[in-house]
Amino acid sequence: MKTDEMMYELPPELFAREPRELHGGDRGASKLLVMKRKTQEVEHSQFPKIGEYLDTGDLIILNNTKTIKAQLFGWADKNKRVDVRLCVEKGDDTWQCWIKPAKSVEPGAHLSFDNGALTGTVIEKRKELPLWIVKFDVETRDDLMNLLDEVAVPIVPPYAKKRISIDHLQNVYAKIEGSAEMPTAGRHFTRELMEKLEKQGIKFAYVTLHTGLSSIAISEDTFEEHTMYEEKYSISQETADMINNTRENCFHIIGCGTTTVRVLETVANNTGTVKPGGGWTDLYIYPGYIWKIVDELITNFHGPTTTRIALAAAFTGKELLMEGYRQAIERKYTFFEYGDSTLTV
Repeated sequence: MKTDEMMYELPPELFAREPRELHGGDRGASKLLVMKRKTQEVEHSQFPKIGEYLDTGDLIILNNTKTIKAQLFGWADKNKRVDVRLCVEKGDDTWQCWIKPAKSVEPGAHLSFDNGALTGTVIEKRKELPLWIVKFDVETRDDLMNLLDEVAVPIVPPYAKKRISIDHLQNVYAKIEGSAEMPTAGRHFTRELMEKLEKQGIKFAYVTLHTGLSSIAISEDTFEEHTMYEEKYSISQETADMINNTRENCFHIIGCGTTTVRVLETVANNTGTVKPGGGWTDLYIYPGYIWKIVDELITNFHGPTTTRIALAAAFTGKELLMEGYRQAIERKYTFFEYGDSTLTV
């Protein structure tokens, strides 16, 4: 499928440049675009009313990863300024990183941040992706997390008005730190809404996938040509049991966010049964994918050259998704990380 088949024009004023709660708003007070695959209809609602589209017994799966400060400004070999963004954790002291300008580094380069408070060494560059392997000079993972909290800053999108507190980049249920960027599909859930849905008989379960960088876009002419990088995930026995019981009772599995969906589709077998465990997934979902387990999808609006819109098109269908986006733009929805939301049923 050609990448340009998912292109659309977005007026700049519809970029959500900062969280609405910065100005006293409610993070859950977003619009909700509902796309119905059976009837090919589009409806317009509000996220707090999402329960109207769900049934008692349904199960919403959320990604409980916690965002870390993952952007570092420093020096390579003491004389070249570099912007280093952590992407994928490969060990307690080793990460795959995006580095700009890339021409400023080569294997063996010494990195220093905040006058040497944190240092590291560039090991090698991945051949198929614009990522470098960096080994930091720390003894434990906790040491690195603590130093990042002191010397790094949160990654924010390039169109953001300003850099914001890490607190605004956490979902209310975030628990396990490790994501370079926030899995934003879940930011619309407030404690109050979750309690309301639970009273309705809708349940919640959690997986963990530490998300990398959204800045690595699809540059190839077709979606099929793109290569995904691997990300670390885990799913507990409790979550696996809840998913399997929900399916046995013929209720719906609702994946919240593309990261959650990729975990579920990675761990499910061809009959939709899930086993607990953990590992690495580079599952890349684009139109033509055969779904195993996810029945409904909650996700934000995505950029046209991203793996996330490819997944959304694979689930919703290209024509319905593009019609939904067209109507959303017409009705002044806001897009991307801090923007409004979609539900495909």
